[in-house]
Amino acid sequence: LLPRSIVHINPDLGDANVVLRTADGPVRHLWAGGRFFYQLERNAPRELWSFWVHEYLHPMGIGGHGLRTNTDVANNQNGRSVVLNAWDRFLAGWSTATDAYCIPSSRLDSPLRIQLSPLERTARGLNSVMVPVSDTQVIVVESKRAEGWGSRLGRGTYGVLATVIDVTRDVDRSTESFL
Repeated sequence: LLPRSIVHINPDLGDANVVLRTADGPVRHLWAGGRFFYQLERNAPRELWSFWVHEYLHPMGIGGHGLRTNTDVANNQNGRSVVLNAWDRFLAGWSTATDAYCIPSSRLDSPLRIQLSPLERTARGLNSVMVPVSDTQVIVVESKRAEGWGSRLGRGTYGVLATVIDVTRDVDRSTESFL
């Protein structure tokens, strides 16, 4: 975190693949936060941990695939929910077979009733339904709740969230900082 006196770096500077030579040895993966981090977010100091999580997800290939909302740390590190969405969890290999229910659209010929556990809860359980609709698109349905990691979700900003993922428009940011 840069000192408060450095006001011209806003919000940050960084490079996930830099090697900065110092008298103490090389520094890799440099990220530094400037003036932005000393400003208030909803009348409270910013939570810096979520920024660092957000930025380090990018070199791991997590581009932030969901809607640009406040409900996902990959899409908004200062958002009202700081979980990783179900699709990005799946891509990262951080979900298990019991976390997602995958059913091809061709098998949706009768009503299907599924109870989802919100991503914001620490308890394990089925937290998403994934419906491939083509070779390159999938509909991801997940539950969002104003509790746990989403305790800042406001009224009307939680419930069932459905997102269409198109992997031809995928954003892999793992190499964005290569020099």
